[in-house]
Amino acid sequence: MKKLILISCLLITTSTISAQQKVPVRMQMPEGKCEFLNNKTSTAIPFQIINNLIIIQIQLNGKAMNLVLDSGMPIDGIVLYGSSKVDSAKLSFTAKMPLGGVGGNAVLSDACMGASFNIPDLSFSNQMIVVTPHDQDRSLHFEGQDGIIGFSFFGHLIVSIDYEKQLITVSQPGTINESDLGQRVPVEVRSNRIFVKSDVQLENGTTIPAELIIDAGNGSALNLNTGSSKDMSLPDKTISYFARGLTGRIDRKIGRIKSIKIGGFQFNDVLSSFNDGSSAPPPPWAKEGDLGNEILRRFHITFDIPNRQIFLKKNKSYTESFEYTMAGIQTERAADKNFIVINVISGSAASRHLQAGDKITKVNGKSSSQISKDELEKLFKNLGDEVSLVIERAGEKINTKLKLERII
Repeated sequence: MKKLILISCLLITTSTISAQQKVPVRMQMPEGKCEFLNNKTSTAIPFQIINNLIIIQIQLNGKAMNLVLDSGMPIDGIVLYGSSKVDSAKLSFTAKMPLGGVGGNAVLSDACMGASFNIPDLSFSNQMIVVTPHDQDRSLHFEGQDGIIGFSFFGHLIVSIDYEKQLITVSQPGTINESDLGQRVPVEVRSNRIFVKSDVQLENGTTIPAELIIDAGNGSALNLNTGSSKDMSLPDKTISYFARGLTGRIDRKIGRIKSIKIGGFQFNDVLSSFNDGSSAPPPPWAKEGDLGNEILRRFHITFDIPNRQIFLKKNKSYTESFEYTMAGIQTERAADKNFIVINVISGSAASRHLQAGDKITKVNGKSSSQISKDELEKLFKNLGDEVSLVIERAGEKINTKLKLERII
């Protein structure tokens, strides 16, 4: 399992604050539109997978923006992380609005109503674009990402994601042949969020029916809210760690469940994140939890949300085991582009060599400033591998090696 990244579960109020009035005003969210161009009814969009998230590119006022495709993002429009690159799109803002996420307080952000953007052969109009304030820490953490997009795609189009080819096909509703798409699984849509029913079997054997948000903006497999049911208990062995949300940090525990069933599919020994609500209470719409990209990527998945259904077909990743980092550390990018160790897991390989605050300057002989976060996570994935590090601690340079081992 990848490091948990939470960028969805947005809370966007329906109030704005105009520059003239200085007081909240009730606002009607724009109802977005999308239109195929050149007489087409479908188009293919290539994507990258970075930190276990789907990254697509759109054109906004002639500027290319790299966005996470997030099925948990409920607005017609996009959220952009304030930066000089976003500034260059020269958006016209008409209001400010609070933007919240999992963890942290809402941030007052700029809102642009009725905007347009496009991808090849597809045009989006009457969209809301929300831009967060400039934040260097956020920019460093969400490297390679300019923002997120969700319901603009999922609410109006058929969205078929081929993780093996890294290709998304979006189609006009009513134009696809369902017979080749795999098993049909019904879903519900409430407040523009997609819910699927599942059966979660905990380590102690208890099976809990759970309605989960389908959340491609979560790089982990599964997040369970332990306060949602008196039977939702933690496994005996867990690891404490933290995740980054759009507006703050969330403390979590990670452990394994026996299985999860979705439709006719079952995954065993699944590495899951647990939220007891002490750091960041789950939002009211996410009662039991959410289903993340570490499970979704094991399917060729087709979203037909206008008809309240998805289709699942196994791909080559279906039988892969669920794994956490085998180095035993969490890192973040520092201002000088090197990595800083921010958490060392007790009993891990890293706990014998590293400590929080260490700066990693080289990884396998390569400057860490030249390594992406995604590359670093992949280096820490293979059981038994040895990774060479050069670290700086209190002005001293230290050479060390980590032999990767499973810690949970």
